[in-house]
Amino acid sequence: MQHTKSSYITSLMAFPQLALQQVREGRGLKSPGFSIIQFFEGVIDEINSPTDEQAALIKITLEGRRMAYPV
Repeated sequence: MQHTKSSYITSLMAFPQLALQQVREGRGLKSPGFSIIQFFEGVIDEINSPTDEQAALIKITLEGRRMAYPV
């Protein structure tokens, strides 16, 4: 079976609509309720924002790198 550019473009244009329809139908991911959103807002307020140094450490950790510790 040969695929044309237009078939790829059609698929790319259709998949966001399909994904949104699945959410509306309650399949896969679901939209959180208002109480859950309020809860997460409270958690974010409670933990505050990281300092530059903390943000750098988080980034390094997420990238799976290790720092060379000073001797």
